[in-house]
Amino acid sequence: MNTKYRQRSWRKKSDKQTRKSDDLLKRNFHAEEPLTKCITDITEVKASDGKRYVCAVFDCFDSSVIGLAMDTNRKAPLCVQTLENTAKVYPGIRGAIIHSDRGSQYTSQPHGSNPVGLAVFMKVSVGVPKE
Repeated sequence: MNTKYRQRSWRKKSDKQTRKSDDLLKRNFHAEEPLTKCITDITEVKASDGKRYVCAVFDCFDSSVIGLAMDTNRKAPLCVQTLENTAKVYPGIRGAIIHSDRGSQYTSQPHGSNPVGLAVFMKVSVGVPKE
């Protein structure tokens, strides 16, 4: 007997209001001075005991990693933790543009509302796909 199973996939819907964030970088990923423009993203890393997700913040000035967090899932709290870690190490990030893609982790309510108050000193920028 040959049985086929269909893999079901689902995607979390992003928060509509937060999703309307402007693309402040307009694909210009170069900065004249440190801690003014930053980009963030999540990547999956395979480990011997399963998958890990690493979220990092990169400074557009010199491409250095200025914030990092890791977890077993890629949900919004991972992004918030990364921003918290960045702010602790680099308090001079006040006023910087933090640019991300339109992934649901970045546009969902926990990240968009910045429950830890990060929105007070970081401008959120959400990328626009190439046309």
